[in-house]
Amino acid sequence: MSNSGHAGRPSKAEQLDKRMRLFPYFEEKIKPKQAAKATGINVKTVRDYFAILAEVVYKNQEKEFLERSRLAKERTLLKIAIRIDKLEKHSDELEEKLNNVEWSVSPEYIPTHEKYDKIQVAIAKLELEKCNLECSPTADTKLNIDKNNLLKGDSDPGEPTNV
Repeated sequence: MSNSGHAGRPSKAEQLDKRMRLFPYFEEKIKPKQAAKATGINVKTVRDYFAILAEVVYKNQEKEFLERSRLAKERTLLKIAIRIDKLEKHSDELEEKLNNVEWSVSPEYIPTHEKYDKIQVAIAKLELEKCNLECSPTADTKLNIDKNNLLKGDSDPGEPTNV
């Protein structure tokens, strides 16, 4: 039985029908008053449904953002690991050359020593960068910290936290 024309809460089907009728207006960013006039739905009801739709859109965008952030972190870690692997292979080749000459410091091997040293520094920097990225909180963790601090009144969102 329909509640149309009666005071009180509409049925689930009627609520869904209203949402579906209002969604194009919401999507086009039409003001609630104009959407109410165009659809014949009470302006307060339109505002309520627009708020519900905004929350749904926000949650979907947040999920997509968090997934993109997680994937970006994984891709970056993979690229760093690949780069480290290539540098280590090159380092091994240079180390083998230097081992064959018993790490001679004669002038002809100085460039090889310098290359080897530069590669070792580059590997160390990449390892540190990889460690920092692996240990850094992901976007969802940061958002939860900000939300919890805001709820407790400890700090403003986005401000660094003292852990």
